[in-house]
Amino acid sequence: MHRASRLVVIVALAGFAVALAGCSSNNTGKIVGKWKFVSGKGIDEQKAMLEMAKAYAFIEFKADNTVAIGAESSDPEMQKLIAQGGKDTVVTGKYKLRSGDKIEVYDMPKQDGKGFFQGKDKGQTNCKIDGDKMTMTDPDGTTFQLVRVK
Repeated sequence: MHRASRLVVIVALAGFAVALAGCSSNNTGKIVGKWKFVSGKGIDEQKAMLEMAKAYAFIEFKADNTVAIGAESSDPEMQKLIAQGGKDTVVTGKYKLRSGDKIEVYDMPKQDGKGFFQGKDKGQTNCKIDGDKMTMTDPDGTTFQLVRVK
């Protein structure tokens, strides 16, 4: 191989490596699990009712790139009531990790447009994870605080 050809190959490989490094997610290996919403739009307004029912809203990121959003309660009677609500109490979709802190949630069911990512074909948000704490910030500035469910 000529010296000029080798130089072109080396430059191309270096550019490819830099491009791959720039696309890596800060959330790889950290996001999988169930996360409880502790504050944010909609959560703060319903906090008293949720506490009374010993309930919480959650988002669960699974290793197969599916995501579930729903509600649960630590009170067995309340959990039965939630379960009786049927499939609408938990909605599912898919997610992709994007570069940096970005995640994309898509294939969520089209409903009334209320709730997290619902009514959109896809939604992108920043997701900063620090140990068992997560902060999700939507492009419009709406912020949610979450903690890992153990």
